[in-house]
Amino acid sequence: MLKNILLKIDLIENVALFLRMETDHFISSIGIIIVLFFATVLLTSKRYKSRANHLLTACLITLSLLMLRINAIFEETLFFEILCFLRIEYLFSVFLYMYVCEVIKEKISKTTFILFLSPFMLLSSLYIGSIAVENSSLETFLEGFEVFETYIIITFNVLVVTLAMIKIYRSNAEFDVRKWLFAISWSLIVVMLFFLILEVIELLFDVELWGSFGVIMSLFFVRISYTGIQKLQIQQDQKAIQKIYSNSKKSTTAVKNNVTLNHFEHMQLLMRDEELFRDPSLNRTLLAEKLGLSVSSVTRILKEEGQISCKDFINQYRIQLAKEMLTDVRFHVFSLEAIGKEVGFKSRSTFYETFKKEVGVSPGTFKKK
Repeated sequence: MLKNILLKIDLIENVALFLRMETDHFISSIGIIIVLFFATVLLTSKRYKSRANHLLTACLITLSLLMLRINAIFEETLFFEILCFLRIEYLFSVFLYMYVCEVIKEKISKTTFILFLSPFMLLSSLYIGSIAVENSSLETFLEGFEVFETYIIITFNVLVVTLAMIKIYRSNAEFDVRKWLFAISWSLIVVMLFFLILEVIELLFDVELWGSFGVIMSLFFVRISYTGIQKLQIQQDQKAIQKIYSNSKKSTTAVKNNVTLNHFEHMQLLMRDEELFRDPSLNRTLLAEKLGLSVSSVTRILKEEGQISCKDFINQYRIQLAKEMLTDVRFHVFSLEAIGKEVGFKSRSTFYETFKKEVGVSPGTFKKK
């Protein structure tokens, strides 16, 4: 009886262990697929096609291959065996460094490039050489090196990312660009420090946590990357929109020459000539300051003269300009979000909601008409 119970307990433990391994592999596989999918989008999309994004793609692919190796997915294949001898852990920070330099328009010297690639090239050669040539001294060295390799890897990568952050700090790039580059650099450092914590926990408590938590941190890095790239692309779109629009904008009579206008007409002219509505922060207070009136006076004038609220008064000009841009083929290459922000809306959701309320269809549907 007792023997049967023990056998059942042993069977349950084995099943639980198997299910845990399968679950970890499943979670890891999903994480790797998401990272590779995002990398593929960056690599193939015309919208995000650039040398800088290709370097970030290389960083993401390296990260996904590292997750694949850590979680021993496809471990019985030749690809996995080759992957085990390529020390790709020393590459993803190098790709990030190259990405940063590309974004801030700074060249990397050949000496720096060779120096950063040396750990990958040297150690990969040693590991491959340990198979090709039977050398007990080399095998002993590599076995001893593996004990400390995790700490060496993290130290190297943190150092490279830190040097990248120094480059960002010293660059003349715009504030938003530097802010994004700092964010992605810090996120990669957080991922590496998290891996270090997992390694320490594994040594102290003999608990393996690399699988699920490693994927979570990698997806965190992907999320930061995706958000930042989108913001950078929108900023680039806005600059291009500004250039096209400013070149095609007709000159108008200056507001200060129209001394006979009443306050409501003055507001309308401010919107048409100075295009105050393109400022996302424009509200009753700022409009009142521009007119030299009190906030209550602005509200009263708009209600009496235009039968409209200040918010709707401002938004009608934004929507009108958005409609003009959406029907102009010169602006079709830019994202709807960039157009929305360029006409004065703070967010994509506000633009879509207001546009549909005023026009009856979404900006995307209106553009296709």
